[in-house]
Amino acid sequence: MFRPEFGNSVYICALSKRKGTRKVPFFVGTAMGRISEILRKLAEEAVEGTDMFVVGVHPNSTETLIRIHIDADSALNMKRLGEVSRAISRRVDELDTGEQQFTMEVSSPGADKPLTMLRQLPKHIGRKLDILKADGDRMIAVFKSLDNETLELEIPSEKKGRPGTPAVLDWSDIKELRVHIGK
Repeated sequence: MFRPEFGNSVYICALSKRKGTRKVPFFVGTAMGRISEILRKLAEEAVEGTDMFVVGVHPNSTETLIRIHIDADSALNMKRLGEVSRAISRRVDELDTGEQQFTMEVSSPGADKPLTMLRQLPKHIGRKLDILKADGDRMIAVFKSLDNETLELEIPSEKKGRPGTPAVLDWSDIKELRVHIGK
């Protein structure tokens, strides 16, 4: 059985990135980092044997909320997310988390969030993607297929009715990738 131990030692400093404000340091204590690690492990156990997978576990700056993002190879709905949340909650109730209070939120990453794992891509075949390449260039392209770590794309023609231009892009050449929302 996985047995956590909590300590009150070092704090990790990070910078807040709130829109419209200057960057201000905040501190995430070791206990919350440790709880996040435990929740990741419990989330991975909860989705084991399904087509769901853990995209990320994110503690917030107030040290009271931990978001667990789950995605799936097929459609993901509230019922499936609820089952994962309940499975994690049952296990958390069995653990001693010390005096640290926290709220856990289980959800999909959201349509506006970046795709951060190759495994997230196949269900988006046929959709437009907003791509920020590692060299800083931006592009919008239709996602055609995935071959290992290579995305096959089609850059839409600027002239209506004309075929797009084929393109390929390696996963390692992508800094940020999002599903295009809009026209």
